[in-house]
Amino acid sequence: MAAGCAADGFGEDEIGSSSSPLIGPVVQLSGGRHHSCALDSDGIAWCAGRDLDGQLGNQGAGYRFEPDQVLRITGVAQIEAGFVHTCARLDDGTVWCWGKNAQGQLGDGTQTSRPLPKRVPAIGNAIDVTAHGVQPDGPTPEQGHTCAARETGRVSCWGANTYGQLGDGTMERRLTPTYVVGLQNVVKVAAGGYHTCALRNDGIVRCWGNNGWGQLGDGTRETRLTPVRVLGLTGVVRLVSGQSMSCGLQADGDLYCWGAFGTQGYRDGAELVATGVADVAIGDNHFCWSLIAGESYCGGQDEYGQLGNQLSSTRPPPQLVVGVSGIVQLVAGDNHNLGLTADGTVYAWGRNDSGQLADGTDVDADLAVTSLFGVPTP
Repeated sequence: MAAGCAADGFGEDEIGSSSSPLIGPVVQLSGGRHHSCALDSDGIAWCAGRDLDGQLGNQGAGYRFEPDQVLRITGVAQIEAGFVHTCARLDDGTVWCWGKNAQGQLGDGTQTSRPLPKRVPAIGNAIDVTAHGVQPDGPTPEQGHTCAARETGRVSCWGANTYGQLGDGTMERRLTPTYVVGLQNVVKVAAGGYHTCALRNDGIVRCWGNNGWGQLGDGTRETRLTPVRVLGLTGVVRLVSGQSMSCGLQADGDLYCWGAFGTQGYRDGAELVATGVADVAIGDNHFCWSLIAGESYCGGQDEYGQLGNQLSSTRPPPQLVVGVSGIVQLVAGDNHNLGLTADGTVYAWGRNDSGQLADGTDVDADLAVTSLFGVPTP
């Protein structure tokens, strides 16, 4: 029997829920627009925050201020909170998605939103998955898309394609997975608002889609329907994309970023931002990084406290996050952040109107609070 499956009467695309009643030690975090998710060491996924479109995956509605278990799937290897949808990669290489599906971002061939996980057809060998989106101005619905890197080294994407963010050479929406053109040897993929980037096994990064802020890193601001190389950047081991920005972290801790730098303008090529970096996260109009030495810094807009220093103002230079140290994994939602420490504690700060900090409240936090996602180990 495939990993994660249960002989309990569910169909082939319906995996039985786990009987685990409590969240275990967290191994991975992910932030969406108004929700957040965590993966525990038992392969169980948990989410908190807004659930109006089913993005928490528990057939609920409304808001959850504490972590709630994602139903139907076990044996989860990766959880990715998108804009208003969520996807998971299981141990067996399958990908499951749930939540808003107006643009086909769930990849099931429909535009029907799902309050419970549903398997993405034709994806059975995924090694990485990424989900993102954006809310355009005016009445246009949310623009969500999803991509998966596969064992073959190729990448498949689906969902909104307004600026070519699916990389298939068109701007046509795709309700099922389509291959990115001319891309091979990929080990990691990172979706932004209207763009996507991929990391190859040789440390080279290629990006495609909207380039209005230089977020493709090719030295121009021209939209690209197929992948182009980020100039002057090699040796990348960690790749992250946000709304209009991407960053690549090298093995020696050097952090390079390109695109919209929060309130600091834009860069159309990779620029050294910091050294000695352990991890990096990018939100809507802010970005953060944690240092190997223990401190964390955030820069950009701060209207919801997402810089974590109680200043509640836009601070162009990156600022020290107060009261947090030793973060080994850092993620960002639109306007909030989550950080995991080595002992399993999860810190959260920023916007919390939907409970996305999972601290039991809906109060914004301009200083880090302890999230209920975290279960510290002795």
